[in-house]
Amino acid sequence: MSPGTTGTDTLQFIHSSQLPAGKKATHVRVRADFRKLKKDPYRVRWTVRGDLVDYNGNTSTLTLDLTASILFNSSVILTEGARFIAVDVSDFYLESELEEKEYMWIPVHLLDAETCAAYNLDELIINGRVLTEINKGMYGLPQAGRLVYNNLVLNLDQNGYRPCKQTHGLWRHESSPVTFTLVVDNFGIKYVREEHAKHLIAALLEDYCIIEDWTVCLYCGFATGLGLQERYR
Repeated sequence: MSPGTTGTDTLQFIHSSQLPAGKKATHVRVRADFRKLKKDPYRVRWTVRGDLVDYNGNTSTLTLDLTASILFNSSVILTEGARFIAVDVSDFYLESELEEKEYMWIPVHLLDAETCAAYNLDELIINGRVLTEINKGMYGLPQAGRLVYNNLVLNLDQNGYRPCKQTHGLWRHESSPVTFTLVVDNFGIKYVREEHAKHLIAALLEDYCIIEDWTVCLYCGFATGLGLQERYR
């Protein structure tokens, strides 16, 4: 842990004796990926092995299906003057407060000496691993998607955006001619006037860090053909 590093209180190292009765701990999973649209495309992160998490609550996130996505993209092309912008929310699934804490083992070899010293981990190590208490959302937790979706609904509702009841993953504003699709942490926004798109972007910025793509060569990792919107200007 470098000096001056600000933590998020997502994980807390605890002694194995503090694992609540009836609660089992899952394991950390290290994932490496290359995401060329991200600011730092080379990504290595800790995720939670979700299949070992005992969670019986609602985990659905009501995202757009493929057919609806195709129809929505077609509507952008067929609507006179319509334009499209893609927005990617950074760390979308992280830091939402969990309703019930989860627990995870981390092998000591994944922790550097500085971190071990800062948290006095020598006293917590059991069979080469240390137990952590998860307080906030992490990738891999089955409930993380639903929690962040609920938070998003509250945020956007305050700014006039509502999910369409008949089409999961499709949203619209209560009065402005702007609609958008939601696929995990990717927003595809259809608009006519730029100010309407910027209103939605401002609403998202209240709670999230985002990456804007006004050329829209890619959306959800696929070529869209919607980057040719200059013909509408």
